Amino acid sequence: MTAGGEQALRSCGDCTACCQGWLRSELLDMRPGKPCRHCSAQGCAIYAERPQDPCIDFTCAWLHPESGLPEDMRPDRCGAIVKWRSRWRGWETVSALPVGEKIPDATLRRLVDYARERQQPIIFLQHEVEDGEFTGSRHLATGTPAFIAQAKNGLRTEDVW
Repeated sequence: MTAGGEQALRSCGDCTACCQGWLRSELLDMRPGKPCRHCSAQGCAIYAERPQDPCIDFTCAWLHPESGLPEDMRPDRCGAIVKWRSRWRGWETVSALPVGEKIPDATLRRLVDYARERQQPIIFLQHEVEDGEFTGSRHLATGTPAFIAQAKNGLRTEDVW
């Protein structure tokens, strides 16, 4: 807790999942399979001068105590990065990116339950891999029938709600 009574943000610790290419950035030449060139064992080598997008603009939900994500849902431990307060076409969503090819099944089940408890749809990414190379990505989503009706115009929907 802080002096004002609110809970303090967690620390990334040795987690660098967001720097490992799972957040894309043309500026940093970062993409799945290609980490940020400034990421080191000690963290970001240019932290004080890091770019606005994606570094400053991105906030990991696991860092926020308000998110309710448990300790074991740290991205490098669970295989998914959850974005803090994501929106899609007016919907507040749970948005998750895999740390690797896809979000592990057990983690995805937990995230779907997490989204359902909050009455928020979930949008998650799955990377396409061919011969060990990342060749593309596709967005998948699930949620309430109203969300699914809107999401079918732009996202592949999964019946995992």
